[in-house]
Amino acid sequence: MDESLNIYIPFGFNPPTEEDIKKAKRWVLLRESNAAHLSDLVQSYIEEALDKLVAIGYKYNVKPADFQFSADEKLREEAAAVLDELEEEVMLLIEGYSINESDDKKRHAAMLPWLLALHSKGTTDLQSTLHKRVGQFLYDTEAQIAAMMIAGYPRTRALMRIKSTMHAVYTSPEVIISYKYNPKSMYLRSHGVHEGNTGLSSSGAVNIENLARQTAQIAWMKSQLMDFEEQGAVGYYQFRGSTYPCHICDSEVGFHPGLPEEAEYPHAHCVCYRVPIFNTKQEENYVRTIT
Repeated sequence: MDESLNIYIPFGFNPPTEEDIKKAKRWVLLRESNAAHLSDLVQSYIEEALDKLVAIGYKYNVKPADFQFSADEKLREEAAAVLDELEEEVMLLIEGYSINESDDKKRHAAMLPWLLALHSKGTTDLQSTLHKRVGQFLYDTEAQIAAMMIAGYPRTRALMRIKSTMHAVYTSPEVIISYKYNPKSMYLRSHGVHEGNTGLSSSGAVNIENLARQTAQIAWMKSQLMDFEEQGAVGYYQFRGSTYPCHICDSEVGFHPGLPEEAEYPHAHCVCYRVPIFNTKQEENYVRTIT
């Protein structure tokens, strides 16, 4: 933000105070901190799942180029149990970190159905979206284990490499080299293209972490909107929260009469901040210079 900025509030509305603006800034920082902490916890659960999946994969005597979690019924069942546990743990984390913007139990009760109904293209609710992401993670891990086996790595070294490349699976040297061995692993056969995609895909681990983080951010935005409504706000003033180039954020800066049906900011990672605006009896347009 510039050192000083004129904010324009039309006649009939109460201008935000310096304390209102500081409070809005603090809220965004808390929202981002909450989402980052959630993402870190999700990553720790993913790494625990990798420990178990790699141990399971190396326990069975499967030829490296033939390795798939479906190669043996017992292998498949053990891997499925790890996935079920991961999905349950991550879902509970997302729920907890998404409705914690307020301590109000009534707010929580109102938020939860809305939260659970969130979904992306091709899914029906938050649980099914997460389930899809966890499935991608399984097949990414399958590809990594097969590649490490083809490279001749023992389990300990394989696990170290798998964890270090979990966010960029299909650019790791081991995975790229494994393509020439005609492996059976699904995402090695497709050279890193997930089903429905046309190019190299983000890893399942990245997709799970992003889902958790962005869901919590959007949920906090929703809770903030509910708070504005409960306070009786009749609009909001939006400020730029960073100097990162974004024409969409630029266009949103200023006074917005009324409250939107949904509280999404220009994008999930947006750090612009909003101050609620209320009716007043002022008799002229208001311009305030803030620093």
